[in-house]
Amino acid sequence: MAKIPPKFCITGTGRSGTGYISAALQACGVNCGHERWFIRHGRQSGLDGDASWQAIFFLRDYRGPIYLQVRDPLAGIASLAKYTVFPDWWAKFCKTDDPLENGICAYYFRNLIYEPIAARRWRVEDVDADLLIWLGELAGKDIPRPLAERAIRQTSQTTNHYGDTRRLTWNDLPDNWITAQLRLMAVRYGYPI
Repeated sequence: MAKIPPKFCITGTGRSGTGYISAALQACGVNCGHERWFIRHGRQSGLDGDASWQAIFFLRDYRGPIYLQVRDPLAGIASLAKYTVFPDWWAKFCKTDDPLENGICAYYFRNLIYEPIAARRWRVEDVDADLLIWLGELAGKDIPRPLAERAIRQTSQTTNHYGDTRRLTWNDLPDNWITAQLRLMAVRYGYPI
């Protein structure tokens, strides 16, 4: 029996809050996996949606809508820089001996690839009851507003937390072309530079 893909995909860079959005949707009764379909090994069938930073490798044959969730670039890069266990296949994107450069590279290039294929984009900092209700409708679920509001209040924003990270400023990033492009991306996403 063929496995049925999820009705929607939420993606972004690693450390963009895919675990958080999955948990918030689960709290509303939407069967949204976190790296349960868009992952290298095994696929869980019967999901309403899947939130996975690894989706980029599995979207070629996917026909459902793709949504991009972004995080403040400085917070995302700091978290990515701390997460030093990049898989071997990551070298295809970029891999240096500098964790900060790896974080910059991961944030910029992943989002750059996702932007043109995403049907909609939002900031994880702006996830609210309206977004959960809308995603529920895509899954065929009627989420009552009080349930969505409670999910926002009660879902931990450190669902997939690896400990405290260094707070970066734009001055901490190298003065080069990728930082210049990253600043433009931040403005596009509505973050201050």
